[in-house]
Amino acid sequence: MDFLKLEALGNDYVYVKAEDVNFCNLKGLARRVSQRRKGIGSDGLITVEKITDTTVRMNMYNADGSKGAMCGNGVRGAAYFAIRRLGVAMGKIKVITPSREVSVTVNGITDKWLSATADMGVIKSGKNPSVIAEELSKVGLYVDKRQVLHVNAGNPHLVFFEPNYPLQTICNAVIRSGLFPDGINVERVFKIKNLSENESSLYMEVNERGSGKTLSCGSGAVASAYAFSVYSYRPLDVNLKVNVTTEGGTLNVFFEGGRAFLSGEVNETFSGSFDHLEFLEN
Repeated sequence: MDFLKLEALGNDYVYVKAEDVNFCNLKGLARRVSQRRKGIGSDGLITVEKITDTTVRMNMYNADGSKGAMCGNGVRGAAYFAIRRLGVAMGKIKVITPSREVSVTVNGITDKWLSATADMGVIKSGKNPSVIAEELSKVGLYVDKRQVLHVNAGNPHLVFFEPNYPLQTICNAVIRSGLFPDGINVERVFKIKNLSENESSLYMEVNERGSGKTLSCGSGAVASAYAFSVYSYRPLDVNLKVNVTTEGGTLNVFFEGGRAFLSGEVNETFSGSFDHLEFLEN
């Protein structure tokens, strides 16, 4: 199979045409290609299928082989792949994911670089923060209910405004709590700075469900920006802008009419072919 390796602020995925791997064990293939030493090396595998000249379907598989519901960096990468490998037209591209449809507007593109903005839709809160804080205290993680928020950004996130506990300590406690038996993306947010009345910057660390600690996470940046708006009492209908810096770089999140938009770069690191025959299913 032919592939493209793309990264968005260090959050990297192997992209392939869906038709090339239709009869494969995709969970096993994702585990193999994601291996940093024995495979291509990535945070996961993403398949892309052309539906129309402006629409594609994307499925993502995490590094452990589990299937993901959404990926903010992944959908922008899918737009790049669609233009480069599937003949999809430049401009506004609809990316269908298992959890929602995302409209990706291509702001600029060169030979191996793309700038794009993804309409991530309406973001919502989940479990009651008081319940989460109480259950975490039972396993030794003590956080105020105003320091944690469960967020649905097309996939599940648990955002902590926590300067003291390390990210891995938080993740271990979340697992022990049993609150999210199917797993959850965990973000640790700190170093918050207000740049103006409607613009702020955050620093985020992230542990992605199925892939572990990554350099960046698009949906995690959106979830963190949304959580920040909730706890800082900043309404989303005032065009709030949040710059979310990660170990891999900075993503820009802004809200218009209650909808979240994610903007940033995607880069092609290399392309090649990979022997996938052992993953073909009878």
